[in-house]
Amino acid sequence: FIPPVAPVNQARTMVLVDRRGREEPVDGAPARASTFPRLSPTGQQIAFDSRDGGSDIWIFDRERKTTKQLTFGVGIDRTPIWTPRSDRIIYASQPDSRLGFGVPFSRAVDGTGMALPLIETAGAADFAATSISPDEAHVVASALSGADRANDLLLIDTRNRRVVPIIPNAST
Repeated sequence: FIPPVAPVNQARTMVLVDRRGREEPVDGAPARASTFPRLSPTGQQIAFDSRDGGSDIWIFDRERKTTKQLTFGVGIDRTPIWTPRSDRIIYASQPDSRLGFGVPFSRAVDGTGMALPLIETAGAADFAATSISPDEAHVVASALSGADRANDLLLIDTRNRRVVPIIPNAST
């Protein structure tokens, strides 16, 4: 959990919140302009997007107390989610820095290899991935723009890169 502050690019300290609402600062985590923290399935790492000096995905290692940058470039990368094996991060990427979320990409946590789009990027609406199936075959995403899909809940088949509406919005 990162407490909300304004403006968005203001430094915050990450905290863990137990079921009773008690907050405990994440030991060693730097104060950053961070949003969308996600704890890895192993509990050892936290992925987040940082708004200080760009919009990129970073990973904080709770054991080593180190932070490393996962994405680079002029685009906007945000809303990371972990794959069940904790070996990849799925995130929304808007390569041209315009407003919006872009499309979901997948990247190895160790930074090796290229970032891979989960769908065909040409003409795609803005999607924010929210969860992934245990077998990593499907990603649930919400469509944030696009005349025919705005506000839809979608299922992305990661094997054939198809997008299927799960719950269309009231206008479709």
